[in-house]
Amino acid sequence: MFCQNCGKEIAENAAFCPHCGAKNENAQTAPSTPVSGNKTEAFIAEKKAQQQPVTPPAPPVQAAPAAAQPAPQQVPPINPAPAAQPMPQQAPPVNSAYTAPRAPQGAPQPPFTPAAQQAPAQQPFVQGGYTPAYPAATPPVQKKSRAGIIVGIVAGVFAVIAVIVIVVLFSAKPEKQFYGEWKATMDYTELFESSFAANKQYLDKDVKFELEMKFVFQKDGTYEVTVEDASIKAAEATYKECIETIFFNTVRQSNKMFQNYTDEQIKALYEKSAGQTFEEYIDSVAKSVNFSAIKEKGHLKGNYQVDEEHFYLSSGTDKQVDENIYAVYQVQSDTAIRVTDYIINGESSDDVFMTPFTMQKVK
Repeated sequence: MFCQNCGKEIAENAAFCPHCGAKNENAQTAPSTPVSGNKTEAFIAEKKAQQQPVTPPAPPVQAAPAAAQPAPQQVPPINPAPAAQPMPQQAPPVNSAYTAPRAPQGAPQPPFTPAAQQAPAQQPFVQGGYTPAYPAATPPVQKKSRAGIIVGIVAGVFAVIAVIVIVVLFSAKPEKQFYGEWKATMDYTELFESSFAANKQYLDKDVKFELEMKFVFQKDGTYEVTVEDASIKAAEATYKECIETIFFNTVRQSNKMFQNYTDEQIKALYEKSAGQTFEEYIDSVAKSVNFSAIKEKGHLKGNYQVDEEHFYLSSGTDKQVDENIYAVYQVQSDTAIRVTDYIINGESSDDVFMTPFTMQKVK
């Protein structure tokens, strides 16, 4: 059965609609339910009946007319729960007002709160009328898309990186490529062999004279070049070996009687005739090359400047860079610089540096 006023489903024996409070003209009287003379009490009794477990309805009986009786002194508020019934898909809002029956003069009006299905809160009873309230429809909250925020962050990061790269490229100076400590191996074989060029035909083996040089370029524009002590000693030992070999071969080839003499026999023969040891003789000859002077000459300090192809050196930290003294270089990598030529007053020079050579970065 449905209420003729609001259209919601109600029990067949309900005297009033539990949703809008309108009277049900087609109600069947519930069996064995005492009805008082007061209509409000009948409505409350009807609510109590709805709270009982649902049982098959008994045959309808004609309800006796209610006799007028004085209302009780106080009726507590009742919050009936509607019986479990299938709900309609949607019920249109009801704008009609319910006018509660008035009790005899002087009797208190019992407050009640009809419990409507789907109602978010109980509505108070107002004497003279009841208007059910329905919650306003809340539009769904649309989530903001984060795609735009993420794209903006990524674009900002790339912009910062681009700025940093541009600043580094345009602010980089050529001399920054030289900062730090470098080592280079220079071949001085030609220079050393020139000292015994007249007797080189007696040297029956290939030798190499290499010196290890250390370059340090400071950020303050100063530099220092030194020759490693170990390489000086190694060059001196190689030079003495060359003198010994030339001496033994000269003795054997100058006189056939000594062709089959060993090196030790020739040493003994020399010491007996010369009155000095063979080592003393070799040392005296080796002094023709001043290895200490090579170390001093290879020790340079001064100021430097760098452009895209050259680095310029001064002969002292208290002197300005001389544009007529420079080295031609090529950057091979972050740790390797190739020096192809050393120029003094417009001419290539091997006075200090034996070019070409490669500087390898140490730190």
